[in-house]
Amino acid sequence: MPLYDAISYAWGGEVFSHQLWIDVHGGSSTQLSITANLADALCHFRFRDMSRFLWADAICIDQRDDTEKSTHITLMTDIYRVAANVLVWLGRGDKVERIFARIKKIGRLLQTSSFTVSRSRDDSLMEMVHELVSLPWFSRRWVIQDVVLNPNVTFHYNKHQPPFIDLCLAIVSLTSLAWETSSTVGAVVAMFELWKTFALKQQSQGKCTFLRLL
Repeated sequence: MPLYDAISYAWGGEVFSHQLWIDVHGGSSTQLSITANLADALCHFRFRDMSRFLWADAICIDQRDDTEKSTHITLMTDIYRVAANVLVWLGRGDKVERIFARIKKIGRLLQTSSFTVSRSRDDSLMEMVHELVSLPWFSRRWVIQDVVLNPNVTFHYNKHQPPFIDLCLAIVSLTSLAWETSSTVGAVVAMFELWKTFALKQQSQGKCTFLRLL
């Protein structure tokens, strides 16, 4: 099996407004309808000068075949675990552009111990966290299995692509000072703790299954 990168993304609704051309055996081709968000992700992640192997559920699993979908549910954990990289596509646009850049910088500084946070009457930093996690990906039900077992996870929003650890460190540190947080922020913090436990120690622990997380 060739090395591949797995895409974790939000479908963005059941509107399949874009067409993907797929080459099939025998030299022919066919079309597959996909969502706008997946189309954006594929355009963002493709290499213009060489081939790249990408895995995305809407393409690699026949969504019209309930039997195939059921079979792949049991394989999803391994699909993301053995991928060379997990690429988390948060989308594009201006909604959190400034916020993303600032929180990403905080995450990097926290790893070098050159940044400290303290309680303040100004809750602007925490407001940024809440706005960031309002992006559709963070409310997906299955994102935990997408990221927690792979050590090489990166977020992607427009041209920003911080490692999973940078962004989560910033969110965790800012959350620790907040008087209250949303359930979504709490889920991100819990996901980061699982990632540290499982993904960073998977070589010494051996194979992990999603059932161990429950």
